[in-house]
Amino acid sequence: MAPPEYRTARRQLRLAALPLAIGVALALPTAPGAQTLEVDRELSYAQQGSHINLDPMVAEDLDSWNLIELMLRGLVRVDANLQLGPDLATYTLREQGDRIRVTFKLRDARWAGSDLDEPLPVTAKDVVYSLNKARGRVANDTASPQVAGLLEALVKWSADGDDTVHLDFDKAIWRPDTLGQLINLRLMSRAQAIRLRKLKTPWTGKPWSTGPYVVQSKTGGTVRLTRRRDLGDAGPAIHVVHREHRDDMRAVKTDLVIGNTDLMMDLSPKDADDIASRAESKAAREATPSLSYTFVGVNHRHPLLGDVRMRRALSLMLDKHGLIHSVFDRVSDAAIPVTGPYDPHLTGTYDPDIDPRWEHDPDAAGALLDEICGPAPAKGKRRCKGKPLAFRLVFNGDVERSRRIAYALEEAFEAHGVEMELEGLNARRLGQRLTRPKGRRGGDFDLILVTHAMSLNFDPYQDWHSAGLSNHWGYADARLDALLERQRTADAQLRQDVLGEFHDAIYDDQAALFLWSRKRFIAINRRFTGVDPKRIDFFGSLTEWTIDMKRLIGGE
Repeated sequence: MAPPEYRTARRQLRLAALPLAIGVALALPTAPGAQTLEVDRELSYAQQGSHINLDPMVAEDLDSWNLIELMLRGLVRVDANLQLGPDLATYTLREQGDRIRVTFKLRDARWAGSDLDEPLPVTAKDVVYSLNKARGRVANDTASPQVAGLLEALVKWSADGDDTVHLDFDKAIWRPDTLGQLINLRLMSRAQAIRLRKLKTPWTGKPWSTGPYVVQSKTGGTVRLTRRRDLGDAGPAIHVVHREHRDDMRAVKTDLVIGNTDLMMDLSPKDADDIASRAESKAAREATPSLSYTFVGVNHRHPLLGDVRMRRALSLMLDKHGLIHSVFDRVSDAAIPVTGPYDPHLTGTYDPDIDPRWEHDPDAAGALLDEICGPAPAKGKRRCKGKPLAFRLVFNGDVERSRRIAYALEEAFEAHGVEMELEGLNARRLGQRLTRPKGRRGGDFDLILVTHAMSLNFDPYQDWHSAGLSNHWGYADARLDALLERQRTADAQLRQDVLGEFHDAIYDDQAALFLWSRKRFIAINRRFTGVDPKRIDFFGSLTEWTIDMKRLIGGE
């Protein structure tokens, strides 16, 4: 970490007479004979994760991918509307018998690197090399889950000249999110691999770049990227991206306020608000989608929870907006209530117009309980079918937010006479309860608190089809099974129509108690403009950021 005196000085406007780091400062024009004022063009950000892995074949954590996306581009990308679109290549799909063939046509792109005199073209051989590299990683069990998932349905690939690649997928196991998995294929250079082998040099941690930045240095959790020299005026306004490992959150908050640190992601809503609300703070607060949803999984094998009326009654007991306010430090926009198994930012999947007929209504909840269990007693706790009306809620006890959600749910349910037994487990034991119960048929829980991270073009089949591999709740409905089978198609419009019908049906059936999609909170220096917080790949839009010169030279 840089010493405090350097970090403080780095934020000051400097005179031209002072020594400057190449590519970091911009000279602003002034009147003849006047001193030239120089502006800092470095983005310095702090993150708590310590190790950074820049190998796209094995990197799993989001913080590593934030940097990988600035260096290495892929065949496809996510656009500003969270839709899949072309990046290094355009593509077409067509069905051929038992295969789905995706043909990629490479655009004009170039490799840059610190040891290259001239940029080299990206060719089909690079795509084939990257896929072969991924296959080898999967074979020896060293690939990340994202890369392994990419190859699940991929049968073969081949180059056609220098600019065309054909990928053949098995139609029987093609999923709607299969093409979206190609986001995780960041191209690696075949020419660089050959050069390193000739030089008998191991992987250096400085891959050649197809993105706007190259690696200048990397030591554990501290990484410095610099803007590619060959981009000229077409390159991003930010010349240096400096990522620093920091554990002392109190010190980071102070640095964000005074401007020694520009950015920190994944803050708690309370911390983000606190940083941005101070009158002297140089940091603004932004919120980005998380591409996830939180829900209470229901064990449908339970004699009471298998009754749709009971599931609807439990849903009617929950004031989602009140829960969000309570769980997320009274920050009302920390999460968005959801009605189904999707993130509401995924247009074409999530239907925002569904009638919220099973939202908070205490009277309707009580009436359903009376219908199932008989009238509530004047005194004492409610009973049902001759037994106390009680359920066991399992959750991750190691995570503070999960504990807070569990306590809030307990309070909401017990207000209606429904007893809750809370059981907090660590992540490993929680997974075992969900997937490998001992001595019981199905999952070892009544209710379980889950947050589901989603992929682009999310396919709900595995979670909600009666034969789905991740259907740990024992949910089965013939109509919904048929819809989930129909939505596995390459026809985007048909899939959207079917998923809309599925969304309404699974909400009506209350297959789970769908709660919310949380947001990721960010503190970012106000000198950066053009920031698009709606982007899932927040760093992916960094090339479009600009720097507010008036703010820096005191003109506001």
